[in-house]
Amino acid sequence: MTGYTKLFSSILGSTVWREPAPTKVVWITMLALADRHGEVEASIPGLANFAGTTIDETETAIAKFLAPDPYSRTPDHEGRRIEGIDGGWYILNHVKYRDKMSAEDKNAQAAIRQQRSRDRKKVTQERDATVTGVTCNASNDTQTQTQKQNQKAKPPAADAAARGLCGRLGVTGNKNTAELQEVIALAATEWNVTEEAEVADRLLSAWEFHKTHPSKEAGYFTFTLPMKFMTGGAWVEADQLRASHARVQEWTASTKVQSEQKPTNGECRCYVDGNGRERVCPDCEDKKKASKKSKRESKTVLQDGTSHEQPRSEARSQPQDGRGPG
Repeated sequence: MTGYTKLFSSILGSTVWREPAPTKVVWITMLALADRHGEVEASIPGLANFAGTTIDETETAIAKFLAPDPYSRTPDHEGRRIEGIDGGWYILNHVKYRDKMSAEDKNAQAAIRQQRSRDRKKVTQERDATVTGVTCNASNDTQTQTQKQNQKAKPPAADAAARGLCGRLGVTGNKNTAELQEVIALAATEWNVTEEAEVADRLLSAWEFHKTHPSKEAGYFTFTLPMKFMTGGAWVEADQLRASHARVQEWTASTKVQSEQKPTNGECRCYVDGNGRERVCPDCEDKKKASKKSKRESKTVLQDGTSHEQPRSEARSQPQDGRGPG
């Protein structure tokens, strides 16, 4: 059985850390043995072998984990840590820490990408500075000073986009501007977009969507501060959810327009909905009703005896046996 459990430093402040050493070892061993659902498949002797404790020490630890704990930080299940299942035990708060781990891992990966982006920028700047120092002469230095003055008068596109995004997010300060500039550079690489202004607009849309569609499912936590949202890397998932939501809204709107469109050039408004069922428009429904009514009226006329009965004078004039009269 293979598994992976991230050990949080908060365990040092838990009540289980006040227990004797064998109890703590058994608890860490159960965390290591748990699968992705929080189930530990083992017997008392088997768990004792894994933990390197005696059977008595293992039984004492299991009894402690099954009992209520009034000082536990998790009030669910009266502070109990495990419950017995067929073939082993189930760690009650395993899902909580698993989801927390997923969210933190995503933020950590985003932070790593940002650090790599900063490192690439630093290497590029150092390389450009070295080349400039070797090849530039006095005239080039003058040209460089002129370029710097022009840059001060007209900021680069990335800096302008970052300052504009700061204004729309309601934040100020050079530190926030610099952090947003790094986020814009990272998002441009992530989305393969070259225009910084377009990236800034997309980041703002992700933030607005995050505020109006809060969710805590699958490790997706709600941020209340825009800078935490940006620097924490939550914009990656928010942008994906926003795009998915937009596609659903577009499909719903197109279906609604198709169902409500008026007939043109004699065409009807019948359509097939999203479930594959044919929907008949009111005009075609009226035509079907009128056709059925016309058929019923024709049938009534055919069944009327007077419409087929010949006049008696004509009937007497016809030969009875196929011969002529007289």
